[in-house]
Amino acid sequence: MLKSYLSKLSAFALLLGMSFGAFAQNVTITSPASIAGDYLSKHAAFGGWLNGQSGDLILADDGAGATNGCAIANDMAGKIALIDRGVCGFAVKAINAQNAGAIGVIICNNNPAIPDSTIVMGGADCNVTIPSVMLTLNMCNTIKAVLATEAVSVAFL
Repeated sequence: MLKSYLSKLSAFALLLGMSFGAFAQNVTITSPASIAGDYLSKHAAFGGWLNGQSGDLILADDGAGATNGCAIANDMAGKIALIDRGVCGFAVKAINAQNAGAIGVIICNNNPAIPDSTIVMGGADCNVTIPSVMLTLNMCNTIKAVLATEAVSVAFL
């Protein structure tokens, strides 16, 4: 009964948030300077809220090279997970990152038809306690290019 209530409450919050823009928040890249700045993201309908968490980004890896977060093999302790959209649900990605030690999740939109857009990620899992946001495909491509050669630090403000 509690899960049913929480699911309905989550759906209501999602609709309310979409109506009033409550799910839009900034993600701040603090370093390196070449990509530092505030970037508008959309918060998920599940998980914790952005509350000053900060850390280095780590690209999710399932051990076989997939970065979709449906399975995570790398240790994410104290880091913010960077995960590609697709294959499994958003809440699945977030709980997998949380279980691997992540303190937050950034999902990269993967739709080339809308490279500068994000969506409110639906889903319900009351076990997800870390914040989860989505960034645009173009922003994520920039982050990934830099992350391939140097550390990228992020703050959820």
